[in-house]
Amino acid sequence: MELLKNYSLSELKEIEIPELMKVKGIGEVKAMELIASIELGKRIMKEQKKIKQLESPEKIVEYFKCNLEDKKQEYFYTLYFNHKQKLVGEKLLFIRTVNESI
Repeated sequence: MELLKNYSLSELKEIEIPELMKVKGIGEVKAMELIASIELGKRIMKEQKKIKQLESPEKIVEYFKCNLEDKKQEYFYTLYFNHKQKLVGEKLLFIRTVNESI
């Protein structure tokens, strides 16, 4: 419970193992389990959203929001749709910092 007192759910999405280990009662193994659980949750959310049609810009924003809202850089993706406007794939083309592309 101390974990949720110290971090918001939004912060937990991007937390790293050393930071988790600072919380009383969380060692390296538990921190790794928590990181894996968070990542699994992200992937499940993303997979569930793939099934939906993304027929408007608002729906595309909703699709990416959970993974990109806390990023400090710009991420440029291409999205691939079938003839029924269902997402069939996506590809990260590049990540851009303030001054350069990675």
